[in-house]
Amino acid sequence: MAPELTAKEQLVLGNIKKVHQIWDNTANRLVYITISLGLLIIVPSVLVSVYTATDLLSRQQLKVLACTSTISLTLLTAFNIVGKGNNARKAWRVLNAGIYNYESGIWTMTELIRSYEEGERIMCDVDFSYGMAPPKPAKNTERAPQAP
Repeated sequence: MAPELTAKEQLVLGNIKKVHQIWDNTANRLVYITISLGLLIIVPSVLVSVYTATDLLSRQQLKVLACTSTISLTLLTAFNIVGKGNNARKAWRVLNAGIYNYESGIWTMTELIRSYEEGERIMCDVDFSYGMAPPKPAKNTERAPQAP
């Protein structure tokens, strides 16, 4: 049974539910973008490989197909769209569980807000990583114990 809510709690819960819906829409859109870009990577690439040695497609058409595939791959990887889509769905799941736990009376408003904060942490920021080397792992400066 849902607890009786103060006006402030109703406002907070309403805002959290709006964010919950936004994260769901974001995850769905990013999956759609991932699939679309994936098709724009694969199909032109296959067409270029199949028709390069034939006269069915002109050289200009093959260049356009190759360029389409390359641009799509660059967009997909440079903005980490797959990772962002996965993060959006994970954040939605955390907040979804939080809302269920709160509305069933298992959690308090504070615990619900913590699940929202966790979802925000999962969502992260938008990265642009084209042409940048991935960060190197921190070096372990401790020496392993020496055998006697």
